Amino acid sequence: MEGCPPQWSLEVSLHGDDAQRTELVQICRYKDSSDWKCADGWKAHQNQQKCIPKNGVEPGSNPSTNLTKNSSPNQFEVKQPKHAHISDEHKFLFINIPFTDQRNIETSYLFDDRRKEGRRVGGHHKIKAFDDAFFNRYHKFAVIRHPCSRLVATWIYFSQGLGNEMDKQWVRNNMNEKAMSSFEDFVEHVLYPGGPIHIENNNHLQTQVGMIFNDDGKFGLNQLLVYEKWNESVAQLGRRLNIDTSSLKKTPAEQANCGKMYSPVTWEKMTKIYSIDLCVLGYSSETEDLPNNGLSLAAGTLTRRFIDCSSKIKQPIPHPAKDSYDCVMHTYFQPSQDTPPYKQSEHTQTIDTWKEAWEAVGWKTRVLTEKDAEGHLQYLELRKKYEALPTINSKDYEVACYMRHVAMAAVGGGWMSDYDVLPFYMPRCLKPLHDGNFTGYQRHVPALVSGSITEFTRIANLMANVDYKADARRYSQGDKFHVSDMAVLEALSKVSAYAVLDVMVSPNVLFDGTPVCSTKVRRALIPEGFPRSPWAIHYSHSSLNQLRRKANISSLWPGSSWNADKFNRKSPHIRSEFMADSSRYIRNKCNSTNVIRP
Repeated sequence: MEGCPPQWSLEVSLHGDDAQRTELVQICRYKDSSDWKCADGWKAHQNQQKCIPKNGVEPGSNPSTNLTKNSSPNQFEVKQPKHAHISDEHKFLFINIPFTDQRNIETSYLFDDRRKEGRRVGGHHKIKAFDDAFFNRYHKFAVIRHPCSRLVATWIYFSQGLGNEMDKQWVRNNMNEKAMSSFEDFVEHVLYPGGPIHIENNNHLQTQVGMIFNDDGKFGLNQLLVYEKWNESVAQLGRRLNIDTSSLKKTPAEQANCGKMYSPVTWEKMTKIYSIDLCVLGYSSETEDLPNNGLSLAAGTLTRRFIDCSSKIKQPIPHPAKDSYDCVMHTYFQPSQDTPPYKQSEHTQTIDTWKEAWEAVGWKTRVLTEKDAEGHLQYLELRKKYEALPTINSKDYEVACYMRHVAMAAVGGGWMSDYDVLPFYMPRCLKPLHDGNFTGYQRHVPALVSGSITEFTRIANLMANVDYKADARRYSQGDKFHVSDMAVLEALSKVSAYAVLDVMVSPNVLFDGTPVCSTKVRRALIPEGFPRSPWAIHYSHSSLNQLRRKANISSLWPGSSWNADKFNRKSPHIRSEFMADSSRYIRNKCNSTNVIRP
């Protein structure tokens, strides 16, 4: 493969099924359209919509079948970001580390060839975002910067409300007025440890090393430019690429003393969270000194540094989970040491009923435990705070209620329901609403919630740090303090700290004598564009107790075997049996198994 015609860009992917993508595929695509053709050295497969090497042999080919350039190769999963800093004319690829003064390069003439093709120049992509065969065609470089000034620049960006709408939404969710106006407060109370946000969970805050090293610890670039040695760096880039970089040079100016922004406490924290950058890139953790031989370090030297530094740093560089919304409904169950066997049996059967109901309508299910929560970077810190919160309930029970939010953040976010919540008209495989912002679907009752990693982490921290003594009336039962995750969520809902909907229905409302399938929920608390049919049924203990008191319990639905005697018999499995029977009836009667978003 030598290249693509003018106006056509190269795309590289690994072809195959989800379990094994082992076949390298290269195509040329016309700008951002669906038009495609095989790259030089490749030919169209006779039967399938893909390209194969010209010397490749495909069994079962049919010469009478041909592809046109307007065919759509749906099998292609291109491991090349749609927007990147690539110049085919100058044969280089720029890894754009945020806040390294990269705009000077990004807006330069060096990417004019890409702009003329109508392709966007942008993005902050790690080297792992590119297929090796594609990546290795180019001269790869990046700009590095002392974490001291880079973190200050990041805070300025956030505090001044710059960036796109997603960045602004992140600021609204994670920075209060004090953090907006005080760099010290931002470092101490927003960034982990001490705050909810781990740097690797934010595109702008991530480590530099994490963007330019492979998973095996090998340095992935050909060249590093140094922010503090800008003019020398761009001159060297020009010599390496044989291009004119004089327009990239800047008038020498006195470097700002970023150390003035830090207190001893925040400086220590900065050096801790960016310890891998300081160590590998050669910056001082004591001063703002320039990197040691930053312009002349060979790839092998940097690789050895990474290995050495990783072994020296006590806390390994984490690889946090990515937001994962792959049609999974989660629930959480952590058995207490005090749970008697018959109660354990009740929970187990109820969970089995929950699994059956959600899987019957197309969802995958996953039961989380505290073992999942242990994967969160703040697990020990949060657990200690939860244990200190007063409660009139079992401490194990209350800690589990908090810990489910930590577990959801640890596994990638998404949807979570109590295991006494079964689906009704909920759209199948719906992505969490409100762009992943934490959302409650039964007002402040966390029976069904959704959110991203960052949002579940934010909520978990708000619960851990609740000032219950300042709102004693809310957090008291009689003469004792009592704090629960539901009480905290109720308080947070009053100040619009998260999105509140009400798309749930209780069985005592559902089986009230009116046709089950025509049950509606309040229009004011459903998302715009969705029908008023309930999304799920919450079989809470209180709702079942109300149902038991109904005079017409013997006629809950046609053919029902449930009567007062059956409902009130002493059995640990009454709830799960009723959940299973009623949900099967509803699925069959209301045809609610194929609901998709309208």
